[in-house]
Amino acid sequence: MRRAVTALLVVCAAWASPAYAQTIETGVKGGVAITGIPNSGEVLDVIVGQTSRESTSRVAVGGGGYARFQLNDRVAFQPELLFVMKGVKLDEVDGTSASLRVNYFEFPLLAHVTFPISGYEAVPFLLAGPSFGVRAGSRVTSDAPGGVDRDMADTLKSLDLGLAVGGGLERGRYSLEVRFTAGLTDIANTAVPHADSLRNRSFLVMAGLKLP
Repeated sequence: MRRAVTALLVVCAAWASPAYAQTIETGVKGGVAITGIPNSGEVLDVIVGQTSRESTSRVAVGGGGYARFQLNDRVAFQPELLFVMKGVKLDEVDGTSASLRVNYFEFPLLAHVTFPISGYEAVPFLLAGPSFGVRAGSRVTSDAPGGVDRDMADTLKSLDLGLAVGGGLERGRYSLEVRFTAGLTDIANTAVPHADSLRNRSFLVMAGLKLP
């Protein structure tokens, strides 16, 4: 991951032009987050004392702000600070369900590349880069009689590393983007033994507003 960040910064520096060195934009964005955690049953089943048969995504929200450092007429370096609600829901074999909610402050470090099209006001763009997440809260609940309702701080790691890719359209001060972030590390520690890694998966659809 350190190599990926270093490579991104080197590429950005190589593209930099003195004419754009002082061009900085800021903005806010927010929208819907659809998230999942494959293999989460290996840990949650032990905690809730049930056996899961399938998992479904959690639909929540995500958003925050960004700064964009223009390097030339098409390429920019875009660090962000986002708050994203993640998690998963498990359907148990006895007809009950268990839900894991994990909230993160995320710090994506993105390359932002535009592809202007002559005659069109809307400008397509692509985003890609590493994302660093810091757990801001977590909880697992079960709707079974006498079910579990507990914090997961002793079971989940504080840090989450991922890779974000996405794209969208910008028109004036407004933008619309879709983004997928794939977790690269196991978010569960060894408190509950598990054979497979639990890695976050999130799909965000966000509208953005460039600040004056």
